[in-house]
Amino acid sequence: MLTDFMIWMDSAQPFNPIPVEAKGTSNARAFEQIFRFLAASRSVLGVLITDDQTPPQTIEQDGRIVVAISLQDVPRLVELIRAARNALVHGKSQRGQL
Repeated sequence: MLTDFMIWMDSAQPFNPIPVEAKGTSNARAFEQIFRFLAASRSVLGVLITDDQTPPQTIEQDGRIVVAISLQDVPRLVELIRAARNALVHGKSQRGQL
């Protein structure tokens, strides 16, 4: 099982490296793929980047979080990953929102 690429962020410790999947649209299959990769790699934080024009969101499943963002929100990636990391560490998650 492969992912498109991995990123490393000091502010995301201890969840590095973070798998990133790039897709044209955010659909159920895209989320299934990244969540399968997270489970197989024993990771808990992943990113799905799409060409959709939808606001950033977090999807939680089995103790794992995927940050889903559009290409236009990539400049906010560090901020969004930091928020997801804090939700995992401190349990302060507002389901579906960052």
